[in-house]
Amino acid sequence: DLKGYAISAYKRCLKRIKCKTVVSTREVLHPLVYESKAPNVKHKAYFFHCTSKLVDSLFPGVMDKIKKLEIDKAVFVTEENRQGYENDLSYSNYKEYLVIGNTLESGRLIRRDEIAEIEPKDDFKGLYLVRLSEERKADIDNLIGFGEFLKEKNVEGVTINVYGRGEYENAFVNDLQDRGLEKYIVYCGATENPKEQMAEHDAVVDFTLNHSFGMPYIEAILNGKMLFCTDNVAAHEVLGDIKGCIYADYEDLLSKIQNMGTVTKQQLENNYDEISKRYSREALAESFIDFMAKG
Repeated sequence: DLKGYAISAYKRCLKRIKCKTVVSTREVLHPLVYESKAPNVKHKAYFFHCTSKLVDSLFPGVMDKIKKLEIDKAVFVTEENRQGYENDLSYSNYKEYLVIGNTLESGRLIRRDEIAEIEPKDDFKGLYLVRLSEERKADIDNLIGFGEFLKEKNVEGVTINVYGRGEYENAFVNDLQDRGLEKYIVYCGATENPKEQMAEHDAVVDFTLNHSFGMPYIEAILNGKMLFCTDNVAAHEVLGDIKGCIYADYEDLLSKIQNMGTVTKQQLENNYDEISKRYSREALAESFIDFMAKG
């Protein structure tokens, strides 16, 4: 929850605002935006970005406050999360809603004409971006399981480079060493520039079992990379008709990686077009403006 100075500073900011429309982008801010009487503000929207399963632990008590508000316009990243608020938290106290998805700022994606052909090679490097925290242990274990699979099969030429920080970092590195997996899984520390790192890898390989929204999938495809990810709800929602990304098991994942040379530039361009059509900044902005203009 917001405390002390943060509350008063935020209230002062709202009083001075000159915009006609205000969007609250975090659940903990919703009550403050709702209660604001700023004279210039004519329209308000409330973005439920946090997954319904984590909102109580991240923002204790905030849902009790939100349930008392008569919200006109609510925005959700995914339909699954909207239903999660309704089913898990018994919350649907809004008149209208929009499921909008998410997007990237321009500096984190490449232009379509920068997409490069995948060159035939014997060695493939996959990139996995992950927060190395206790809450992501199941995902990290899934990654380690793939490393164990590669070691057991004595696979040559497949490496997963892992980028991320968190309190689980030391335990993760020690686990790799204890299991003798450094040949297959390489910890590379943090990255401040995922776009640059993606350019140096052949594919993005994601071991996350369930995303609240598949933002890493969008980022991979809009950087012209092939994506391989687990079979989860976010993957189906974001990827839509894009084929060849979801793997069934480690054997299937290895096959997809080893056959990357068959992926054409046209396929990467088609994937880029499909994601841009639904999740470009222009597409999301148009959807949001239309939503706010109603009523």
